[in-house]
Amino acid sequence: MDIKNFITHCRPGAFFWTVYIFLFALSPVDNPFTIKTVATFVITFFCLYPSTSLYNNYFDKKPAPITDALWYGSHILDAIGFVLAHSYGGGFQYTVVIFAVTQRLYSHPSVRLKARPYASFLIWNFVEGYVTTIGIYNACNSSVDTWNPQAHAVALITTTALLGNWPLTQVYQHAEDACNGDVTLSMMLGVKASLQFAYGVLGLAGLMHFACFYAWIDNPLLVSGVFVVCFFPVAVALRRWKMKVEKDEEEANFANAMSCGNTGATSATFFYTWLLIYQKFNHVHQIFAIMKPYVFIVISLITNCPPCTNLLLPFEIGSNPDDIKFYLVKSTSFKQEIKYENQESLRSSFLKPGGLTIFLIHGYLAGKDLIFSERRFVFPLDFPIEYVLAIKNVSKAAKRISNFIAWLIYNNYLNLDRIHLIGGSLGAHLAGRVGTEIQEIMGGRKLPRITGLDPAGPLFNTHSELKIDKSDANFVDIYHSNAGLEGDTTLDGHVDFMLNGGRQQPGCNIVTDLVLDCSHILSLFFFPATFQKAYIGCQCSSRELDPINFQTCLAHCPNPVFAGVYASHTTRGEYQVNFPQLLS
Repeated sequence: MDIKNFITHCRPGAFFWTVYIFLFALSPVDNPFTIKTVATFVITFFCLYPSTSLYNNYFDKKPAPITDALWYGSHILDAIGFVLAHSYGGGFQYTVVIFAVTQRLYSHPSVRLKARPYASFLIWNFVEGYVTTIGIYNACNSSVDTWNPQAHAVALITTTALLGNWPLTQVYQHAEDACNGDVTLSMMLGVKASLQFAYGVLGLAGLMHFACFYAWIDNPLLVSGVFVVCFFPVAVALRRWKMKVEKDEEEANFANAMSCGNTGATSATFFYTWLLIYQKFNHVHQIFAIMKPYVFIVISLITNCPPCTNLLLPFEIGSNPDDIKFYLVKSTSFKQEIKYENQESLRSSFLKPGGLTIFLIHGYLAGKDLIFSERRFVFPLDFPIEYVLAIKNVSKAAKRISNFIAWLIYNNYLNLDRIHLIGGSLGAHLAGRVGTEIQEIMGGRKLPRITGLDPAGPLFNTHSELKIDKSDANFVDIYHSNAGLEGDTTLDGHVDFMLNGGRQQPGCNIVTDLVLDCSHILSLFFFPATFQKAYIGCQCSSRELDPINFQTCLAHCPNPVFAGVYASHTTRGEYQVNFPQLLS
């Protein structure tokens, strides 16, 4: 057997045009990063699609040379795919059977769906789109859930896109198909109408994407924006090709079809890869995020908070909660580690019993240590893959921090009623979890106050049990500055302060928000600024009032209260706060 010829007929390069189907099918899967996903990918792209190409080429008798190895190879690959799919469950073996049977009906001379324009158009695209998508979803999901509405929406969108693309795969080979006795949809429509049909149906598929994003995606505006950016080149390429064909039908050739197809495949693969990472790892762009605002918090707390006797900073170093270190900060040039259950380090520390103690909780820090010196105050970067690991470690980290607090209380170094937890981003949720753990340890007694600074939004919608809320302390005040993008949108505190509307901050834009966390970090600047200046919150809700009445409410500022460090513990509800922009 000519191995090179066999591989050529498998058409490995053509798989790039269909990989987006697999990627999009993974979007509703609860955890796509498993061995089942790898196995399903192998079956799909190393068994099903090569088998399809081999079988189709064998009966089309092209490209030469055609040998019996193509026929046998097709059946062998289908058998391997079935055995692999059956071996790990998930029902994907049924997809393999349906796919193989449909391919034979499509190519075999006794039936030859390929020669029946409407039947091949509907049946083949339904199987490759709808059936394959549902099959991939159930095979990769942790449990079979055939009636998941999001999976069916994805399957419907995929099928619509394939239907729109169908005539484009035929428009350049009318003469060849006629010689083979085949009648295709493109031949029925004509050259010009084929491109018009594709343009319209693919446009419909795009609109269906938007509907899906707004129904199931946490941040539909962002995802829709990325979709438009990714697929804009496709719309331009198809439009240009359509205009060329309207002037000269000879432009409906193989070269233009491949160029447009490659543009579409590249855009689709890029977008669905990004969507998968965005949904499951959430915000890979945060790899560029900076943590410098914490410097401002520590310096402000030290220099502007006379009542604060102690400032303790717990950090999670690495993914092991046992490695959490606690530093007692006296100045920006001096820190002292207090080791959990180490009496000597406690006795030798400058921790003053009975004073107000602030715990500043950052969340996940990827570096090995927090560095203080006369010249610098350095925090490691917050990498997104570790962000995910940190979420999984929130409960363990909270137990260690709460045990540390309880240990200090039992040794008479802390007074439970004189503790204030401040957490930023993911650290806000961690602070809330510490509050829950403290209640279990202290027999139901609660911390007096927990402050959440723009609690993280990514992934916490599916981990609601880990989110900060009003049950975590006697008083929970939350400050929102980037709700809907990197911050949480729900109002979970006794009082929720919306800084400049709580979403995108003055001087920030979508680029600076994604790359520099521009809006997200504003809450970290706001809270320490309230030591030096009083900021007033107005009890107005943008969720309950239309834009005109909302602005009227702000102008009248009903029920004004202090926001920030001096917020009254009896304050309740949603308040709006104006705060100067960070960037100018």
